[in-house]
Amino acid sequence: MAFPGYVSGDILRGFYVFRHAAEDGDPGAAPDATPPKASPQTVVASIVFDRAAGLLSLFILSLAGLMEAVWRPLPPRLALSVGLVAGAGLAGMLFLFWFAYWFPSPPAFSVRLTRIVRCDQPLTYLHAVTHYYVRNLRLIAKILGISFITQGAGLTSFVLFGLTLIRHCFSTGEV
Repeated sequence: MAFPGYVSGDILRGFYVFRHAAEDGDPGAAPDATPPKASPQTVVASIVFDRAAGLLSLFILSLAGLMEAVWRPLPPRLALSVGLVAGAGLAGMLFLFWFAYWFPSPPAFSVRLTRIVRCDQPLTYLHAVTHYYVRNLRLIAKILGISFITQGAGLTSFVLFGLTLIRHCFSTGEV
């Protein structure tokens, strides 16, 4: 059986994380990392972190694809906008991961700001889970590797589909 769509993948991922978050430790974990407890917050934080890792690899692949403009010029505004969005996204994600690596709790000002809208608990928990993940380099390597494979496969399928449509349109004269 296959579950269609993004949401079903997140549901399956949630079941997996919930089941494995209760296990004692992870052999690949950093020595000072404490594994998150099994809870709905752990599941949501894990899914959010997985999405962030997917965005990180998508930004990197976008910048790599932009290098194609060396051989096949792109409209300057398109190249600039893609470069700015992907570069800013990559820089932002790397900063968040760096921050979560070095600081085990979120800064006090962000907790105070999120307390106003009553979401300080989720922020604190999300930061703690992200801190656990980014301290576990073996886990990060697996997550990013899988993310690059899936994002690369998705992008490749779009490119191949687009090339097929272009060739079909040119061969039939339906341009």
